[in-house]
Amino acid sequence: MSMTPEKFMAFPGEIEDCLNERCAKLVLRGSVPEDLYGKPISQHLPLIASELIDNCVDKGAKNVFLTITQNSMTIEDDFVEQSAEKVLELLNKIKSSHKWITTKDKQRKEAGCATDGGMGIFQTMNTLKLFEGDLNYYIVDQKIVAEVTWK
Repeated sequence: MSMTPEKFMAFPGEIEDCLNERCAKLVLRGSVPEDLYGKPISQHLPLIASELIDNCVDKGAKNVFLTITQNSMTIEDDFVEQSAEKVLELLNKIKSSHKWITTKDKQRKEAGCATDGGMGIFQTMNTLKLFEGDLNYYIVDQKIVAEVTWK
């Protein structure tokens, strides 16, 4: 099933609400390759992007940058982590565990500002397996960057 550019860029309403509620902005860097719309993965990219963008806004990012190429999608934000290495270690632990493990700290959970889970990473990894894809995180200037790849 092919995807139209308009449908592709129409992220779920919860993300728009989340961005507006937190006065955050989504910035698309570059354009989406035209032939990507016809690939089966295109049906899943808006939901994957929404999950990763929501994570950025949840932690306090005010600007989230989305770059999409023929075989990858990168989500960056402007939130500087106090301990980026620890966050990266936790994200990689969740990814390698294949379980729902939360990235939310105890204080945020107790305040009711975060849910348990790690469900987004778990679901994203399962979806990407269908397309020989992967989800990787790395650090740039004390900020966590998520990169989704597929074949």
